[in-house]
Amino acid sequence: MSRLEARLAAKLRARTTRRLSLTQEGEIYLVHARAIIAAVEVAAAQVSSSRSRPSGLVRINASSAFARHWLVGLLPAFQAQHPDITLEVTVSDQRREPAPGQTDITVRVGPLADSDLVLIPLGRASRIIGASPAYLARHGTPRQPHDLLAHNCLLLTGFARLAQWPIF
Repeated sequence: MSRLEARLAAKLRARTTRRLSLTQEGEIYLVHARAIIAAVEVAAAQVSSSRSRPSGLVRINASSAFARHWLVGLLPAFQAQHPDITLEVTVSDQRREPAPGQTDITVRVGPLADSDLVLIPLGRASRIIGASPAYLARHGTPRQPHDLLAHNCLLLTGFARLAQWPIF
């Protein structure tokens, strides 16, 4: 306080043995100091509120199945909640490493190849073995996994990992 008074060349407080009070100059200085503090707080609040509202471009790459069954249903609510975010969605079933700087989020099913990507599990996917009642009536119902070798089974092509039956 002494340095401030010396800098201003003015006494800001009056001291007696019983009390401490502001001088007329101290009262004037206090009014302006409070106004400055309030202005700084308003500026800080405006800056932090603009940073708390997400904005910018987010590039998403997803498989066609995920995009069709999940992403399409999630996007309208996301856009309503975050109107300042622009989404760029690319749909591709090719399992290749995204080029640096071209994708922010990649959604894929299965294990992550040796990569610099950060893996965050979103859920679990499972496969089922099914048959129509008409097929089973004509060809019989398999009782154990090896019985499937004698049946007409469909496999997904284009995905080496999905073309394998996990029970064999």
